[in-house]
Amino acid sequence: MDEKIVNAVLDAMEKKAKQLGVTGVAVYMDARVTNGNTMHPHVRVVERLERPAQPEDRGPDDTGTNYFGVVMTKVGEMLSTMKDSGQADRPPRKGEFGWPGGLIFVDEGGSRYFAFSGGTGEEDVWIAEMGAAAVGLDPEFHVE
Repeated sequence: MDEKIVNAVLDAMEKKAKQLGVTGVAVYMDARVTNGNTMHPHVRVVERLERPAQPEDRGPDDTGTNYFGVVMTKVGEMLSTMKDSGQADRPPRKGEFGWPGGLIFVDEGGSRYFAFSGGTGEEDVWIAEMGAAAVGLDPEFHVE
């Protein structure tokens, strides 16, 4: 995997997150480039890996959020369904949330995944779109 491409994607996602005032975790995975069945997600923490519990603000049941865990469930859902996260034609399975924020692009060579967790679902999608745009992919023309 070309590290310049990986850095361009993650840089674009980080920049958009910071513009939106969002912290969290970005993932880029190019499944077109594999070693057998091994795929390598590239991860960048944008300021923080998790949100601490805030029971005083969000209620007594708030235990915080592990952004890394959430973003990987988005990638896992896309791998399983071959659709953007939150767009499956089935209920979420154990280990999935069905939340938006992950985009998949498929071509003759395989698939590429862009995902973010840390903002609202809409913000996470915008951040993922910036990652795709960094490698010339148009979010308007992808698998849904």
